[in-house]
Formats: sequence, C-alpha cells, structure tokens
Amino acid sequence: MLAAARVRMGDTLNGMVQTLLDQLMEEGQEVISQATAAFDLQRAALENQIIELRSELASAQRNSATQQAAIETQNTELATTQSSLQTELTRNAGLSQRCTDLESLVAEKDKHIQSLEEKHVQALERSSTIGRRRRNSEIRINASTSLNCMRCKLSSASCGRPSP
Repeated sequence: MLAAARVRMGDTLNGMVQTLLDQLMEEGQEVISQATAAFDLQRAALENQIIELRSELASAQRNSATQQAAIETQNTELATTQSSLQTELTRNAGLSQRCTDLESLVAEKDKHIQSLEEKHVQALERSSTIGRRRRNSEIRINASTSLNCMRCKLSSASCGRPSP
C-alpha cells in the first residue's frame, strides 16, 4: 500500500507539477504575446518614424542642393562684383593720380600767372616812373627853355635889341 500510496502521491504530484507547468506555460505565452505585440507596435512606430525621417532627409537634401546652387550663383556674382570692384579701384586710382597731377599743374600755372602779374605790375610801375621822369624832364626842359628864352629876351632888352 505504501507503494500504491507513493504512486498515487507521485501521480498527484505529477498532476500538480503538470498543472503548474501548464499554468506557467500559459502565463509565459501570454507575457510573450504581450511582449511580441508591444514589440510589433514599437517596430511599426519605428518603421513609420524611419519613413518620415527618410522623407525629411530627402527634403533636406533637396533644400541643400537648392541652397548649394544659390550659393554657387552668389559666389559667381561675388567674383564678378569683386572683379568689377578691382577694375573700378584701379580706374579710381588712375583718376586720382591724374587729378593730383592736374592739381599740381594748376598750382604751377597759378604760380606762373602770379609771377607774370607781379612782373606786369612792376613793368607798369617802371613805365609809370619812366613816364613821370620823362614828363618831369620835359617840364624841366620846357622850364629851362622858357627860362633861357626869358634870359635871352632879358639880355636882348638890356643889350638894346628888339625882342622877337
């Protein structure tokens, strides 16, 4: 009987172990099913996110290409502008030099004109002085001549000669 009791107890224990095993398997399967469902949801969300990110990446790449083209156009325009600026700076430097040269020439001409004007004033003063001297000389000569005439008349009158 002991053997039969052992067998029954073994059978009962086996039944309990089997029930626990079945229960654990069901619970494990349920946890696995829940984890798989959560994983599938997470995976689907990540795949959607990947699709969105790829779309954003493609859009960003298009924008980048557009901006790169705009930058290249601006670089070309900048190079053209810099070249034009350099040409204008060179031209401006030449014009500035010509202006400086002309200002120097004008200053020299002004000095020459001033010198000529001073010489002209001096010549006029000399001419005026010469004219005054000549007039004074003529006046003295006329006065001397008149005086001589008067002396002559006086002397003729005293000599008994008639005056002309």
